[in-house]
Amino acid sequence: MGRKRSAGNERLGQYVQRRGSGLFELRFPIPADVQHAFRDKDNRPRTAIIRSLATADINLANAKADALKTKLRDDIRRVREVGSSDTLGDFLRWLHDYDLASFKHEQQYDGDRRRRERFSSPPGRTTLQSWESVNRNAQGAALTSEDAEERRAAAGWAADEFFERQGRRPDRSSPEYSEVLEECARVLVDGVLAKEALAKGFPAPEPLSHTLSKALSKSLELANALSDQGRLPLAEYFNTVYAPIETRQSGPPKGERNIPGKRHSVRLFTELVGSRPICTIAKGHLYEFLDLLSEFPDSRPLSGPVKKLPASSILSMVRAGEIKLGPMSSKTANKHVNNVTSILQFAERRRHVESVDTRGVKARVEEGDDGTGRSFTTAELNRLFALPLFSGCAGEQVEGGLFKFGPVLIRDDRFWIPLVLLFTGARSSEVVGLLTSEVVIDHDVPHFLIQPNHVRPRLKNRHSRRMVPVHSRLVEFGFLDFVRKRIEAKDERLFPMAEQTSYRDGATGAAVARSLSASLIMRQFNRTILEHAQARADGGSIKCFRNTFEQESTSKIASDEVRQRLTGRKVISTARIYTDNIPRDEAQRAAQLISLKSDIECISYSAVSLDHLAVRNTLT
Repeated sequence: MGRKRSAGNERLGQYVQRRGSGLFELRFPIPADVQHAFRDKDNRPRTAIIRSLATADINLANAKADALKTKLRDDIRRVREVGSSDTLGDFLRWLHDYDLASFKHEQQYDGDRRRRERFSSPPGRTTLQSWESVNRNAQGAALTSEDAEERRAAAGWAADEFFERQGRRPDRSSPEYSEVLEECARVLVDGVLAKEALAKGFPAPEPLSHTLSKALSKSLELANALSDQGRLPLAEYFNTVYAPIETRQSGPPKGERNIPGKRHSVRLFTELVGSRPICTIAKGHLYEFLDLLSEFPDSRPLSGPVKKLPASSILSMVRAGEIKLGPMSSKTANKHVNNVTSILQFAERRRHVESVDTRGVKARVEEGDDGTGRSFTTAELNRLFALPLFSGCAGEQVEGGLFKFGPVLIRDDRFWIPLVLLFTGARSSEVVGLLTSEVVIDHDVPHFLIQPNHVRPRLKNRHSRRMVPVHSRLVEFGFLDFVRKRIEAKDERLFPMAEQTSYRDGATGAAVARSLSASLIMRQFNRTILEHAQARADGGSIKCFRNTFEQESTSKIASDEVRQRLTGRKVISTARIYTDNIPRDEAQRAAQLISLKSDIECISYSAVSLDHLAVRNTLT
């Protein structure tokens, strides 16, 4: 019967349609590159899978369709992965050698054949006469038969062997098995042609099987390896060679995310470009990686089962319009390429591989796509600091009391961290990692000492070690009294509510510390406080305080070098006003603080209403 769409089609799931009988069905299109693995009863490639959902209930039909679509997408992924995997390529190379081994052993070349081999040109690609010989050969005729059962009878043993070597039971009805069977049949046809050529004294022709040809080429590429380590796939090299050595030599100290970040880049490369021995990765593969990353979405909004899918599956869903997210920023894409590049350079320094040219593989960073984020607007800051958390709330004893106006003034870490960020321009990890002893209040110029400590062992770079005077507005709000109470309570950390958590590394099983800037109160600020202040749009986060400070300082502080020193950026200056961000000599330190104090006091945020934050009776 004819099929028609439901009148309320917007309620139907993707690819779900209503039959004339009133029952629903799924019409799932098969991508062109894998249609050959999905055959109908007449052994013709399918362009779509049509399945009855056996129900007229829309919700039940959508639920059944979702389960079927998940299975079909998994089948498609498996077909693609097995067709491009090194595991199949290595097996086909073994199969080809196994098929020719006994023939080569029995075949004896006489002098005439050796002369013909020397002076005759190779036959090159297969000729019509060669195909005729294939069809005359009983095995060859079965391998090229239009009858799927004949091909299965001739090549099924090889396909079964492939799955059994992996410890998997062959599922002869699956599209993945069909893909492996067809590849094995092509290789066995190449064996028939090679035997004919060898019998006539010619070298074996170039394989017709693309996967076998690629596998044979790979064996030549492996010649670039200088050691066994250089022949390891990238992911295995990272886990067994790179990460253990780098961890043993340089830390990484508590909170350091360098190794997990590079592991993520390696996973993306492997799932998008393929699992390649490290000695075979060339500049072209890095460009391919960069091109694929330009299509890959910003995966932070992904959640649930989708987030756990391989990167190749996520990319396929993006191309099919099933995931609609903004693309990864160019800066992030460059970071992933740089991570892979650093591993290749490590392998070169260790003499595991020959030299690798990786220069110039970099995406252009367009304006607004540099990943630096944005600053808060004046309106956003006014809404933020007018919230009950800052101006007076009902208290935490009341349900939702932090967001209800009342007489209780909260003056704990949640109050002070945003204000310190606003008036120092420091990175969030630098502020939440401060020790109480690193706020020097008994000084002519009270100031912060931002330096490595056991809570935050590393800073962004060597320029990040610095002094930042305490702004007079912070003093007016009561910040120095807050610090004194911390000292009296003998609290080691200035902001202990920013607790450091850890996660379990999926590759090693080890507990890895998260950055302090990812602590719970920081995430609550980003997700809840900024949401109430209507400041989350366009990537609004706690990082925007740093950009806000720099935006304000651009118009208020004339010296680029002073701005760079206050914010801990690399100092680019010919004047060289200061030679050390934290001078060892106390007199020089005092002079520098006086100079920096006059500069930082220029940061006023005159259009932002903050007077209501001045010292009153508080509850901490």
